[in-house]
Amino acid sequence: MGEWGAWLITLSFGLMGFSFYSFAAWLPQIIEGMGYSKSYSANALTLFVTIQIPVSLMLPLVLRRYPSRRL
Repeated sequence: MGEWGAWLITLSFGLMGFSFYSFAAWLPQIIEGMGYSKSYSANALTLFVTIQIPVSLMLPLVLRRYPSRRL
């Protein structure tokens, strides 16, 4: 895979983390801007993050069923 592949993986993980945390940080403000209350936006953020936990735990099990797609 080489050095180029390592940088590509590092960049992809960095972008995934950046997009998730920026979305999670701005989600309550976006919902409040739509006219909903602070408690509703907090509940929406809690639901969003709570759904991420089982999905991230089940994703490796789902991906095992598909063949490898190596670069």
